[in-house]
Amino acid sequence: MKKLYNSTKNTVLAHRLYEARSFFQRLVGLLSRSPLQPGEALLLEPCCCIHTFFMDYPLDVLFYDKEKRVVAIFAEMPPWRCTPLVRRARGAIEFPPGTLKTAGTGVGDRLKW
Repeated sequence: MKKLYNSTKNTVLAHRLYEARSFFQRLVGLLSRSPLQPGEALLLEPCCCIHTFFMDYPLDVLFYDKEKRVVAIFAEMPPWRCTPLVRRARGAIEFPPGTLKTAGTGVGDRLKW
């Protein structure tokens, strides 16, 4: 299992990084499973927009570019919402709510997995 690091802040964002890279995996995302637990995250690639339709819990979401630099953050995104299109994004990572604030992750930080 891969780990996710914020190499700018030298912190671990997730001890278990799940990946959704196929069209079907990205389409289903977290809909087929229980909410992410602390220390877990879901990477969606390619991805430049996500939704929380049919979900009953909030998420923290970040978008990153081809250099794995954070380009947008949506903290505690409630159910039944959709992010705007993040044109520079190569992918998105979903976390339990509060993860990004607690870790101090911000736009411009570099990620590593």
